[in-house]
Amino acid sequence: DDFKASSEPEKRELHAWIDGVLRQPGTQGVRRALLVHALMAEDLTLTRLIKAAKQPGGFKVLMEMFSMAREEERGVQLTRGECLALATAAMEEAERSQARPENGRDAED
Repeated sequence: DDFKASSEPEKRELHAWIDGVLRQPGTQGVRRALLVHALMAEDLTLTRLIKAAKQPGGFKVLMEMFSMAREEERGVQLTRGECLALATAAMEEAERSQARPENGRDAED
């Protein structure tokens, strides 16, 4: 499947980022994998999250999006703290990527 093959690097990148943001021991790895699957099913890659974070009101949009992920029945129940951590990390990543525009992430779309 072409989509699956083309999305594997993005999926690994998103998984590594979420692992770094939501550092929790034990079975939390399963929840993070489910979260990655749910985000990828909606075509929400790390690149797109960072682009959203760069927009005016980006933090609010990210919080609402992650809060909606909390409410949906996709097998992932994010806490408010996890939503905040993910949105904050996306904003921080957006700031870092603006400081170095030649990082290659801005090539999508």
